[in-house]
Amino acid sequence: MTQSNKFFITTVTAAFLFGGAWSGALIPKAFAEDAAVSAAASQASTQDPIDAANQAGIQLDLDHIVDNSATILDMDYADLKDLLASGKSLMEIAQYSESNQQDFESSIISISLQGIDNAINNGLLSGDQSAQLISEVRQRISSAINQAGYQDPVPSVPQAPVVDPAQSVDLGLDKIVALSTIYLNMEYIDVEDALKDGKSLDDIAQSAGKSDSFLKSQLLDYATQNIQSAVNNETISDEQAADLKTKAEAAVVKALATPGYQDHV
Repeated sequence: MTQSNKFFITTVTAAFLFGGAWSGALIPKAFAEDAAVSAAASQASTQDPIDAANQAGIQLDLDHIVDNSATILDMDYADLKDLLASGKSLMEIAQYSESNQQDFESSIISISLQGIDNAINNGLLSGDQSAQLISEVRQRISSAINQAGYQDPVPSVPQAPVVDPAQSVDLGLDKIVALSTIYLNMEYIDVEDALKDGKSLDDIAQSAGKSDSFLKSQLLDYATQNIQSAVNNETISDEQAADLKTKAEAAVVKALATPGYQDHV
């Protein structure tokens, strides 16, 4: 290992690394000092220390052990990955690269301990609350570097919410007043005024000399055409189309009979 690739270990982390014993559970200092949240602190003490550290924003870098090993061992990352893929462990590779295995393990651990040092300096963690975390970190790293073919975990990518394609079909239900105005060949302001006076769209249609079913027929034709287009494009199934037609009819009938009905913005 080249001198440039040795990691500096602070006095505190060195004490941790070579056997310093600081007792206490991993509880952020602000919580430990607040008697009002003692119950929450007690619960936190039973939590996995590494999970608790991650939640507290403490950077342990445990997801980049292979990355960091490539730097410490002064190896090409791709070459290191190939050796791991062949079934070797990081400790075996350290020996293969003529690096001192104890120095290699200490250097990997020191990276995580530097994160704990920073947490202590920033008041996120007090000294006597760190022993359990240190122990867990050392165990986690020891297990990783001695595991044949170890790989860093792949970050999970949140899946996009599944969107029902039927929801994208324009049924015209958000513009019933606007469409009715067009079908009645009226000024929008006149229709709005009549609705504000407490009339329904059916009332307005009758006043305009249209039949009781005129607006319903026109509005459902609009919805049906778009539903059929979605079926033809194989965007929705026949079953979904039937459900949409039922939904459209119920919504249109209710809207037309509602006094003062307004389109939803």
